[in-house]
Amino acid sequence: MSTAVLLVVAVMAVSTTIYFARHRDSLGRARFLRQVGFAVTAVFGGFFGLLLAGETISDPGGLESVGLIAAWAIPLTVLLLLTWRRQIWAGRVLFFLVCLYVAINLWFRADSSSWRALENNVGPVRAIYLFVLGTALAAYGLRRTLPAGLMLLVAGIAPTALAYQSRPGFSSLALAGAAPLITGALYLTSAAITNTIHTSAHKGTQQP
Repeated sequence: MSTAVLLVVAVMAVSTTIYFARHRDSLGRARFLRQVGFAVTAVFGGFFGLLLAGETISDPGGLESVGLIAAWAIPLTVLLLLTWRRQIWAGRVLFFLVCLYVAINLWFRADSSSWRALENNVGPVRAIYLFVLGTALAAYGLRRTLPAGLMLLVAGIAPTALAYQSRPGFSSLALAGAAPLITGALYLTSAAITNTIHTSAHKGTQQP
């Protein structure tokens, strides 16, 4: 997984460098960064979703696996529809879910043994939560880039900064936060470029 993260970062860096060298248009650069950020989450999210579904089908299998897959697939679908059709409500819901995720990580740090017992029996609850949340935030960021970027960074940093543990299992969750961190950084950069353009244009219209 760590190799995959490094590979994605390397490909992203090369692609961005080539695009920026060939295109001087600031709006085009901002749009490109936003698209790359969404692509990063789509790749990681697609891989994680397929892996999770495959493992669930193999164990426990049967109707129970259908219920477990639906437990994250349905909320993800609802959130994606919400981000597409109702941006204002989506922003409020996603903000609440990010706050809840931070609270869960704080809870994990305060009572890690109980959480580990739960995840050993049920599955990687926090990683699945982050997968669903990060995917929805990436979709939300296609239209609301700045707030989505901020929330993605918080969601990505939470497993590392708030759930830091030296026991096994921490590294996998920290790596699960790689996609939100990368996408969040790209979204914020895109928003900063767009804001600079709008600020310059506004100042230009005010000059006599």
